[in-house]
Amino acid sequence: MVPEGKPDVASGAARDAFLERLSALASTRSHELRGPLGRIFGYLELLRDEEFGPVLPEQKRILDTLLRETDDLIAILSAVLELAWLDSGDFKPRCQKVVISDLIPEVRVAILGAEEVVTWDVPADLPCVVTDRARLKQALTGIVRHAVRHAGGKAVRVRGCGAGGQGLLEICVATHAASMEEEEVRALLDGSCEPERSDAVQDADDICLYFMRRLVGLLGGTLVAGHTADAAPCFRLQLRLAA
Repeated sequence: MVPEGKPDVASGAARDAFLERLSALASTRSHELRGPLGRIFGYLELLRDEEFGPVLPEQKRILDTLLRETDDLIAILSAVLELAWLDSGDFKPRCQKVVISDLIPEVRVAILGAEEVVTWDVPADLPCVVTDRARLKQALTGIVRHAVRHAGGKAVRVRGCGAGGQGLLEICVATHAASMEEEEVRALLDGSCEPERSDAVQDADDICLYFMRRLVGLLGGTLVAGHTADAAPCFRLQLRLAA
């Protein structure tokens, strides 16, 4: 359900305004859709795990694809509902010391099908940050999930490091999808560009990225797009270190 008269959303302000109206409309249906999708996801898992009988390799491959796509849809609906919550002003982060290397295994479990394409370079001795642990997990999971989907089966690299003595911890999520110009990569985060994608899929990705950017900001961090030193498109999540 998309508002009529979709505007030219090249500017960040216009895109944000459009997404706010889009999410407000969609949120009225999200509760009704998320329940049935959750049940579909559960039955697909049972089929994949051969609870109802043997599954051929080709059938398992198709079920894995359906599981990933259903999981993505549930994440999109959750983002729509969470946006309404953020807009209500009721969100209050529960700040605590977070060890990033302890959080990563939980993120890995939350992303279906990621093990085949994602490499994780997050040292155990990274310094702590002070933020809402559950919400940071949610944001990082969403960012990696988006990168996996956008990479189209190509490699995704998640790297954690200090940000040049600036008192920041940085988590870089890079893809090795087709080479893109700097403006295109930044436009992905702003939601104003998604080459060769339908409007419906583009709007869904826009909502998720818009939510992640808002959530990271409320956690006291920043989420920016760019390129790594080896020219891979990436998202950089930066958070202040614990004192």
